[in-house]
Amino acid sequence: MGTKRSVAAGALAALVLVVAIIFAVPSVDDFSLENPYWNGMSMAASELGIAKAGGSTTPDPEETLLLIVGPDLPFTPSRIAEIRSYLESGGVVVLMDDFGEGNSLLDGLGVGARINGSLLLDPLFMYRSQYYPRAFSAGDSGVGEVTLDYASVVEVEEWAGAKVLLESSAFSYLDLDSDGIHGASEPVGPFPVAAEISYGRGRLVIVSDSSLLINSVYSLGEFNSAFIREIAGARSLYADYGNNAQSTYASLRSGLISSVDALGEYPELRYLLAVAGVWVLFEVDPRPRSRSSSRSRASASRIRGRGGDLEGEDEDGEYWRVAEEHPDWDRGLLRETWEDLKGASLNRPGVLGQSAAAASAAGTGSNSGGGRWTVTAKGSGDNDNDNDNDNDKNENENKDKDMDVDDRKEGRKNKG
Repeated sequence: MGTKRSVAAGALAALVLVVAIIFAVPSVDDFSLENPYWNGMSMAASELGIAKAGGSTTPDPEETLLLIVGPDLPFTPSRIAEIRSYLESGGVVVLMDDFGEGNSLLDGLGVGARINGSLLLDPLFMYRSQYYPRAFSAGDSGVGEVTLDYASVVEVEEWAGAKVLLESSAFSYLDLDSDGIHGASEPVGPFPVAAEISYGRGRLVIVSDSSLLINSVYSLGEFNSAFIREIAGARSLYADYGNNAQSTYASLRSGLISSVDALGEYPELRYLLAVAGVWVLFEVDPRPRSRSSSRSRASASRIRGRGGDLEGEDEDGEYWRVAEEHPDWDRGLLRETWEDLKGASLNRPGVLGQSAAAASAAGTGSNSGGGRWTVTAKGSGDNDNDNDNDNDKNENENKDKDMDVDDRKEGRKNKG
């Protein structure tokens, strides 16, 4: 029982440690709000107050803005209907995508706009490399210039009634063959990279770069955050990951955090968890036992299975210790030896073990009397045997002395 209790306590401690690690180590998924590395959005989440949509949170369309960043799973009809309802109810959706599944949403909404999917490069207006082109405010927008990262462009039909918010420079071009060199057949800018389309009572903003808010790009200047602030106004920002594939760790962490949030909402669940923890620690072995008592009970159980008479013997600790250490010894003989020792007032630690060992050694030579080992316990009979042995020893010594006297006499006679 003690071992089971230790195992249960160890398992509980390991579980607590694993949960603590999961809480302490953030997800490293792309575009994750808690990811502090280059591909995460922790900086934007902190400065712009972006929260994760889903779970028990239901954003009010008229007071919120929904960010859909880098979707890599196709939008199903049910998801499209959900976003359509949100837009028609007055919500604002900002779709940020370049080479993902954003077009499946645009096609489902039927807005007359799509993301081209070809790489936008700019050898002149860029940040260190033509793969980080600059985009500039179009029309009356006062955002300034925004830094992009491996972006594409937005294609808008004339009938869509779209408003261009950001566009690339006249020196930009689409790298259709992905060789990093402007070819004669490759189109040149300016190109729209952000456009807004009215949809019901809401607005849909399409941005052809999913990296606009990741930490490595967001930190390059103040205009990336200013661009989002201008679109959001006083609305609260939420990130929707309904079409983003999550890693196993991120899914586990998200589920764990949701469970903890549920515990906060329902106090009875906290109490149930506390009771379960106490049960694991104590109900596995409700009565703490000493080591010797547990060992004696285990020995009694094994010997009882062999038909031994063990009632009322729990106090004979020495007997049970020897019985446990030598399960192959004859129980009846061991009991007789023990009773003889007790009768002779020799019940001292170690005496039974020595006498029983002698009994076993004496019995291994022959097995007579129907399987009973022939053993004489060290009692009063042993004292008689010891006296007889002493008398024999004295007689032998006297004989030796007489022989020595006779020899000396015979030697003197010969000498004379």
